[in-house]
Order: sequence, then C-alpha cells, then structure tokens
Amino acid sequence: MTTTPTSPEALAEALRDGDANMSTAQRRREAAAMRGAFPGNRPCPCGSNKKFKRCCGVPTS
Repeated sequence: MTTTPTSPEALAEALRDGDANMSTAQRRREAAAMRGAFPGNRPCPCGSNKKFKRCCGVPTS
C-alpha cells in the first residue's frame, strides 16, 4: 500500500519519481490541501505545469 505524501517536499519528490499509483485527481486534491504550505509561484505539484496560485492554489469559496 502506498502512503500519501503530506509535505510539499514529499509530494514533489513523489511526482519527480513518477509515482504511478497517484492519479491526477489525487494529485490535485493533495495540492489543494497544501494551499497555505506551498509557495504560490512554484509549479503546481498536480503536474499541470501552471503556477500553484493559478491552479490548485486558487481559493474556493
């Protein structure tokens, strides 16, 4: 069983390693959960190649 990364560094490492067990939807959920902990100008860890603040970092209201 694969554990879900909880820190921005762990998530980025899992994405770099090509973790095939994480779906795109799961990556987006994890990235959205880290809104306050992830710098907005970095690439989004969901794999969209957009800035985090313009992708999963957009607040939902």
